[in-house]
Amino acid sequence: MALRPNELLARRYLAEAVRLFNAWQFSAAKQILDEFLRPFPSERVSQLFPQLDGLRKLCDAYQAWDAFDHIKAKEAFDAVDRTVMQQWLSAKEKIAGNKGWVNRLAKNLQSQDLNERLCKELLVDLWANALRRIDEEKRFVDAVARLYQLCELIAQSQLWHQHKIDTSDVNMSKVPESMREKLERYRNEKGKVQIPLQASYELLAELGDEIGKAWNEPQLKHAISARNSSIAAHGLEPVSSEMAEKLKGAVEPLLRKVVPDLERQIPYTEFPCL
Repeated sequence: MALRPNELLARRYLAEAVRLFNAWQFSAAKQILDEFLRPFPSERVSQLFPQLDGLRKLCDAYQAWDAFDHIKAKEAFDAVDRTVMQQWLSAKEKIAGNKGWVNRLAKNLQSQDLNERLCKELLVDLWANALRRIDEEKRFVDAVARLYQLCELIAQSQLWHQHKIDTSDVNMSKVPESMREKLERYRNEKGKVQIPLQASYELLAELGDEIGKAWNEPQLKHAISARNSSIAAHGLEPVSSEMAEKLKGAVEPLLRKVVPDLERQIPYTEFPCL
């Protein structure tokens, strides 16, 4: 049976959108799909072109997730039902795993409980996001920014889960006497002591925490120093692949100490290939 012109054109648009999706260019893929589907009644699109409509929903979900907008990503993944996943049998299990991961993470981030917000999944997700920027997209400025944020989150997570110290509102009674005067300089106009990355690691070290001891390791200090002198932070130096790799190498041992089952969790953060 001969295909109608619209069906032939739909196949071409679908092939190009899939190519872009597999290259993680979700915005461009969605733009192509929107361009084709725009002339058709919105209420009939899912019936006329179910695969294109399903792929458009996937683009929404992965674009938001890749931008680290987990709440928006969860809302988009909610529209990715079994019918949509069934259209991509080879990637069905991966998409389902991704959806469950994002749903759990979004739920934790919306919680009022710091135990849930500072979850291990958040650290793993940010690590995976940074690796995509380094290994696949070669966006080293973005990678360094994410790795630096991960370095901060590791300290925040360790201080809270192991010592019940919230870096955004430090309970000074939990701080060793030797550190109190130093941390007082971070007390803001509202009376809260909010400490940055270096002070967080120094506090961990003073508490005898093994994560804190890493701050004195040359590898981490040099990587953070290079980041701080770069255009990504306070300086004018370009961000190179070497800088990103050095920071990655310095942060990974810390992450593995906090998330010992990192290898088991990483697959949930990997994007599918359609």
